[in-house]
Amino acid sequence: MIVSYTERDNVIRLISAREAGRKEKEAYEEG
Repeated sequence: MIVSYTERDNVIRLISAREAGRKEKEAYEEG
């Protein structure tokens, strides 16, 4: 899962959340 968020003054705002694609998963696993 890919999550994008921003934090300001101890408030976290979720921008988006979606399933990671194959290439994104591979990049994560490779480090």
